[in-house]
Amino acid sequence: MSALRALSAVALAAVLFTSCNCRSASAESDEHGHNHEATDEVHITRAQTDIVGIKFDTPAYTEVTTTLKCTGRLDVNPAADAAVTPLMPGVVKRILVKPGQQVTAGQPVAEIENTEAIALQQQYLQAAERLSLAQKELARQQTLAEQGAGIAKNLQAATTECSIASTEVYGLGVRLRMAGIDPASISPASLVRVMTVSAPITGTISDIAVTTGSYAEGTTPVMSILDASGIYCTATVFEKDLPLVTTGETATVTLLNNPSVVISGKVVSVNPAIDPATKAVEVRVDLSDIPADVRLLPGMGVTARLNTGHRTELTLPSDAFTTEGGKSYVFVIEHEDDDELHLVKTAVTTGVSADGITAILPSPDGSMPVTSDTRVAVEGTFYIASMAADHGEHNH
Repeated sequence: MSALRALSAVALAAVLFTSCNCRSASAESDEHGHNHEATDEVHITRAQTDIVGIKFDTPAYTEVTTTLKCTGRLDVNPAADAAVTPLMPGVVKRILVKPGQQVTAGQPVAEIENTEAIALQQQYLQAAERLSLAQKELARQQTLAEQGAGIAKNLQAATTECSIASTEVYGLGVRLRMAGIDPASISPASLVRVMTVSAPITGTISDIAVTTGSYAEGTTPVMSILDASGIYCTATVFEKDLPLVTTGETATVTLLNNPSVVISGKVVSVNPAIDPATKAVEVRVDLSDIPADVRLLPGMGVTARLNTGHRTELTLPSDAFTTEGGKSYVFVIEHEDDDELHLVKTAVTTGVSADGITAILPSPDGSMPVTSDTRVAVEGTFYIASMAADHGEHNH
């Protein structure tokens, strides 16, 4: 496709160059035949428009969404950012995940060896044995009481002892499960020395702070997990623009490091406090439809565009516009005949761009350089701009 476009451009340039030579006699402005003033007018034959694929259309009135452009950053809900910390300190035997890997809540992520785990399992087995004996004694006392041979004080003591033993077994079982050890799997002959550390939430491994063989403290996280669904945008809105912001309105967010990625969002809250230093307010935008291949991290810089309403604007396809020196231009048909079109490069002020169309705003003097009756080039403007530049350069 690029080769065809290049060939078309060369063919068009050749034809235009020939056309320019045919008119060169009348364009001479000094004794050497030089004209130093570049022109914004381009002459193109109808045959040339067919070769290149140049098409024309008139601007149309379209309902567009007005937006407020803001700077911002990404933040994360506290519940969506989890630290993985072992219950007990120990030596890291295995790391079962890697940074960037997706994990689910409860999934094993590391194994840590700790001799204290042996003592905890022994305590659990001893408590379980006491509970078994207490249950048997309680059953015996209940049988005696039913036969009228029991003593109320002994039955009460057996009931109390059984309750205490049951509570102790439950508490030690909870500690074992937190350490990654299943109480039902241990026995005096199969005590576990290695504890399994599990993911507390579903998300992505964002950081691993230990290596195999290192010593992990029981109070220091060994890794972090981030749930991207909990990431949101904090947009900075200046006080003067606050009347334009409405909760529930839609928005879009782009990353500063990857502007091609556009993420949908919704304004969910406006901070009631104004920063006295900046006279700005933080606006929360919840994100949705986050692309799976886009990595979002708290603290990333973003550009947020908050939708502020809808209005009808004069629009053209975005491909109709060219830029030069920071200004936008379109090519307007000034007049035409059976064989040739006379185009004029016309400066315009652009507004909102979305879904392949761009709004045209009034010029600073209030005038509209194009109207709904103006015929404008909407395809092939790249070639027209190239020919306009060449025309100016070769009028010497």
